[in-house]
Amino acid sequence: MALARHYVTAQDAEGNALATPTIEVRKELPGQPLATIYSDDAGASVRTNPFTAADLDDCYFHAAGGRYQIKVTSGSDERIWRYQSIGLGAGTDFTALYPKGAWDSEGVYNIGDVVSEEVSGGDVYLFASIIDDNEGNEPDSATPGNTLAWMFLGIAVGVQGEDGLPGSSDVTGTSTSSVAIGTGTKSFTIVETSRGWAVGARLRISSDANPTVNWMEGVVTSYSGTALEISVDLVHGSGTLDDWTINLAGEPGAGGDSTESTLQAASAKSSVVGNDRLPLLDSESSNALKYVIASVLAGFILTPTPLVDSDDLDALTTPGLFSLAGVTVSNVPGSRTYGNVLVTTDGSQPTQLFWGGVNAAGGIAFRRKDAGTWYDWKEIPISGALAVSDFNPLAIVLEAAGIAGNHDDTSLPTSLAVKAYVDRNFTADRTAIKALTPVAGDTSFLMEYPRGGLFRFDDSDLSAEVAADTEEGIYISSGDGSAGAWVRQRQEGYLESNWFGHSTAETAANNDTALQACLDYAMAEDGPPIVQMPSGTFSHNTDALTIGAVANKRIIVRGRGASTILSFTASSASNGFWIGHATAAQTGFACRLEDFRINGDSQTYITGIYMKYASGQVVTNVWFQTLLECVAIETCFSVQLRLNNARNIGADFFRAVDRTHNFCAEGNKLFTLGNYAYNFQGTLGHLGIYIAGAGNEDIEGAVGFVKSAGPLYSFVFRDVYSEQTTGDIFDFGDVVWGEITNNIFQFGNSHTTDIENFVGRWDNNRLYDVQITWGSGSFPKVGNANTVASGGSFPAMPFRERELIYHSADAVSHTGDTSETTLVTVTIPAGVLGTKGFVEWDATWQAGASNANAKTLRARLDGISGTAFYAGSLAGSRIIRAHGGFANTAADAQKGRFVSAGGGSGGQFGTAAAVPVTAAVDTSAAVDLVFTVELANSGDTAGLEMLTVWLTRG
Repeated sequence: MALARHYVTAQDAEGNALATPTIEVRKELPGQPLATIYSDDAGASVRTNPFTAADLDDCYFHAAGGRYQIKVTSGSDERIWRYQSIGLGAGTDFTALYPKGAWDSEGVYNIGDVVSEEVSGGDVYLFASIIDDNEGNEPDSATPGNTLAWMFLGIAVGVQGEDGLPGSSDVTGTSTSSVAIGTGTKSFTIVETSRGWAVGARLRISSDANPTVNWMEGVVTSYSGTALEISVDLVHGSGTLDDWTINLAGEPGAGGDSTESTLQAASAKSSVVGNDRLPLLDSESSNALKYVIASVLAGFILTPTPLVDSDDLDALTTPGLFSLAGVTVSNVPGSRTYGNVLVTTDGSQPTQLFWGGVNAAGGIAFRRKDAGTWYDWKEIPISGALAVSDFNPLAIVLEAAGIAGNHDDTSLPTSLAVKAYVDRNFTADRTAIKALTPVAGDTSFLMEYPRGGLFRFDDSDLSAEVAADTEEGIYISSGDGSAGAWVRQRQEGYLESNWFGHSTAETAANNDTALQACLDYAMAEDGPPIVQMPSGTFSHNTDALTIGAVANKRIIVRGRGASTILSFTASSASNGFWIGHATAAQTGFACRLEDFRINGDSQTYITGIYMKYASGQVVTNVWFQTLLECVAIETCFSVQLRLNNARNIGADFFRAVDRTHNFCAEGNKLFTLGNYAYNFQGTLGHLGIYIAGAGNEDIEGAVGFVKSAGPLYSFVFRDVYSEQTTGDIFDFGDVVWGEITNNIFQFGNSHTTDIENFVGRWDNNRLYDVQITWGSGSFPKVGNANTVASGGSFPAMPFRERELIYHSADAVSHTGDTSETTLVTVTIPAGVLGTKGFVEWDATWQAGASNANAKTLRARLDGISGTAFYAGSLAGSRIIRAHGGFANTAADAQKGRFVSAGGGSGGQFGTAAAVPVTAAVDTSAAVDLVFTVELANSGDTAGLEMLTVWLTRG
């Protein structure tokens, strides 16, 4: 059988992906044993439990259908999910069978559907479909057996016999005769005389000490005075006893008695499995029910394998049914003939052995081995073979339990009491459970797919609850609920959408009604409810799912990863989910959508999620595909989009209408967008915009990344890998204050993009084949850590802050010749001065000795042959400090006109008579500013003690 795959949400409380998470899976059973899990749906490869996932894509496992506890740990972070349903109807992992009546050649059947087929002579056989879309394949009723399309379940029904009639006089007696419980002729001395027992009457002889456990039944063969002799054919219990009460008994129906004792013997009402009970119908712990179901579905009961003569049953490890006919087994207590051994396995348990056969009284004897221990023999008295009179989804389970003593694939050696219990406690659908006449505390397991679950009857006035639960997901009542209702037993604050009829087999309209009913119930329930959607593809119409804002309310809508798909169809502009309030914000309302997929039928019409007047909204781990846009919000406060995935989107991934406060987008992967990744509309402006990669943000194939109509305040765009835009990276329609840092922009073909109206930091970005042009209104503060590859460039930037580009306090001097010599060179980067940039410098000069010899000091632009904007002298002085600079005063940055700040030969602090020095210098390329010294006497020494240079960009 195919196993269901389950994805695990490996995130911390803030939605951040956990590094190398460790995942542990346990069964929701007493003791919570570790479950056996697999890495494939065929169960061929067992996965270590616990296991450490390599990444988010590795956070999955396959398991047999059931309820599980899942724990995820990473460092100090730990999250635990309880009662996670896995499988239970997905693929071929089915646990219920569905009666469909007589086989119809025009009918189409799916896995688990059961049909009957009548043959000549009046026999009717039952078959279960083992494939979906089973059409035109007639069951093999001529020679009943399994086929590629059908599993043979056995012959259908007989009729229960009538109860026996009581005598006409005194019919009760007592005896103190010491008699051993057993079949055959038994003699009793009766204390009373003249009882109304004729030969042929049926009596029950029960022990006063324990009448429901120790008793015998049989037919009177002789009775006279105080001497009674009966032929015992039905017994229960054991021992030699002498405290007998004798009553008339009814004749049992064909195939078994109708007494409660048989039910009790079969442990049908057992809630705890112990060494002294036969665990047939209990589902709490190590028991037969789950093992037998697995064996039946695998076809074991129809193909018994003969065993050779051997005492070593412990050596059996392969699940299946084995015939013991003719085998001598030395450790069998008592005198019995044994027929079959049922070997079953469960992932968390060792091999289970159910060893049984026909006992001396014609009943069934069982012995069970569990976890290496053989338990005591248990016997079920059977009077002949009883055919199943009405097919029930659990009838096959009871047959599996009974075949150990009578395996002919045509009859069911069990009692009507067990059948009656099953009919009452396992109802096929809501109609059946409404037809019951319950009392407070009664329970019944609803088998209806996909609504199945355990219900308990509450006789209090539940009319308000019944009225609110329009789709009978939690409350089922045959009336208005005033006289009580069946109430689903569930984990508080947890809802499954399939309880309300949400199904992969339903139409879009029915699924709209079902899921909306579940969402409405969640919003009305106290506490922060979780709505869980199962795996599968669910058809839906747009504008059909609404989560209305309720003050101070929290709600979580969760799927099972990418395997939960909501497929929306539309013919005009519309929404998948609509969240919030139509006219005014509600205080504290928050909705979290996570771990599912939204599909559209085109890129033209559908917005996946629309929010209005809502706060505290989170969308995480949601897949969007083939939509107009993924998420749109209007006048919302605090919205988070984290770790989502979008593909083939016709317009924007995210669109904000009107004003937004506190928006966070982190770790999203966006591919093939028809417009911008993030589009902020409206002229009012948006406050607190944070878009970050957290190592995962990836934007590819978009017109651009961020577009805005009004101002953006506190804007952050960081840690994002982005490529393949067809337009501008950023299209800011109004001023944006913030930072753009630590990003990688890669477009190819020397993509040119214009950025306007940005004021803030532009640091640590990497450009591949991107040429940025700063438009009007942009004043970015560009750091030195930006890098460009071939084809990339940062042009002149309108920067108005003074920055230090050179500083040194290490002395550098010259001596030995009289030529002009360069002491320090400072390069002015290409294009940074523009039309309004300027350079300032401050220098401290020192001579080796104070004498009259000239020691000329210069600052030249454009190398040692360029114009000297400063010329000073140390003749007669030992030290001098000078401050100078130059600015571009021309409109054309290619030919700047520079003016010396110090001017003339008296450039040191103070006044000077010289006029400013000017020159035309091309600053579109890098220009060297050099500081030199020229000695009149080669024996002198002079140089720079300290130099500082500042740049203000144009």
